[in-house]
Amino acid sequence: MDRIDVHHDPVSKKGSIVLQFETDAKRFEQMAIVLQRVWRGKRARMMAKEEIFRQYEKCFDMTLRAFFYVNIHTSQKQWSKPRLLSENDDIDDPPDEWRAAEYFDQETKTSKNYYFNPRTGQSSWITEEDAARILQRKFRARITQDLIMSNLNFSQIVHAVKYTEEIERKYKQNPLKLSSRVNLALLYHCLKFDLPSAKSLYEDAISHSSCHPVISRAYGIFILATACETEMINNFKTACKLFDDAEVLDPGAIKFRSAIENFFYWSIIMHPNNPIALLNYALLHQCILGEYYRAEKIYRRALSVDSKNSNVSNNYNFFIDQLYPGGFYAGNGVPNVVIRRSQIKETRPAWGEWRLMFDPLCTNSYDSFWYNSIDFVSSFDEPNWKNVWATRVRRSSIVPTDPDSLWVEYFDPKLRSSFLYNRTTDEYAWKRSATTPTKCI
Repeated sequence: MDRIDVHHDPVSKKGSIVLQFETDAKRFEQMAIVLQRVWRGKRARMMAKEEIFRQYEKCFDMTLRAFFYVNIHTSQKQWSKPRLLSENDDIDDPPDEWRAAEYFDQETKTSKNYYFNPRTGQSSWITEEDAARILQRKFRARITQDLIMSNLNFSQIVHAVKYTEEIERKYKQNPLKLSSRVNLALLYHCLKFDLPSAKSLYEDAISHSSCHPVISRAYGIFILATACETEMINNFKTACKLFDDAEVLDPGAIKFRSAIENFFYWSIIMHPNNPIALLNYALLHQCILGEYYRAEKIYRRALSVDSKNSNVSNNYNFFIDQLYPGGFYAGNGVPNVVIRRSQIKETRPAWGEWRLMFDPLCTNSYDSFWYNSIDFVSSFDEPNWKNVWATRVRRSSIVPTDPDSLWVEYFDPKLRSSFLYNRTTDEYAWKRSATTPTKCI
């Protein structure tokens, strides 16, 4: 009897016998209909969400520091989430990129393109590429300003242009005049980079006036700038002889100032990315002005422009070698390029701000040097420790202690540490020895 059921029709009031498997089949059919309805509803909601994700995107508002929602098709904006998105659902943050858009001016009735970043909320009237080009121009101008160490003014530009225009005219009027030949040689050397013509004019000028200080200095720079690697040593000796003779006749290069301003200086203004112009300017600071730090900086700038230029690399490598002990420029500190590539080899509390450094790329015996982390000075020679302690005493303050103590304690604000001075032995120490008496007997 468990497999038989009686079904009553509510309309006819008649009953009928229904087998159990028929009742189960009907119940399963009803359950399937309910499940299908639930699944269709869920699928419809999922499809609606997917459509919302396709139709909307988020944009950032810089003023309110919050995201809002934009309908991609209608451009309508709203602060609330689109409908059907639950509390846990949200549209992904927009990509960090610049996009073009159009702005319509209601007053002028004209449209203008602008650019915006939906991730950051930034906007601009220029493209990202245009902005990069502006930054590049600004950066190049800053580099040039740093090289010449001053700001240009209009009068300087006018003077330089007129001066260079008159050089060739004056040479044509009087080619035998020494000043005309020297100026034309400098023009070919520094501004036109016609090195063969410059060489011919320099040699002709030297043959007529071998002791002229302007010719000697300019020609000395020229033979270094054009020397190949095998000629560097001999050309350097020849150039140094020319520079020494010029210094005797013109101490401080006073007469050479006009050449510096109108040719070497102006060459950097006109050709800030020309390796030969930069090489001439580096040699000027190295050989004439004696500013070795700036010379090294200008050399590195020239190498960044053209790392394969043999004239630049030959002079730079020779210059760096001459900064080591025994070199022509020894005693002017460790080359800056060496300091940057080196690592700390050893530190000791008693050394204070001094570090013993190690150069892993050194090709000679001077792979270790001393570096002052406060004054940023360097030396291949060990510091004079007596002078180092005297410097520390001058900048330090005395810590109140027992007046009968053999030791005076100082606090060094630069190093934020204390050190001691022994009144009896006149010695300094970064800490007190355990065997030393603390009081006078």
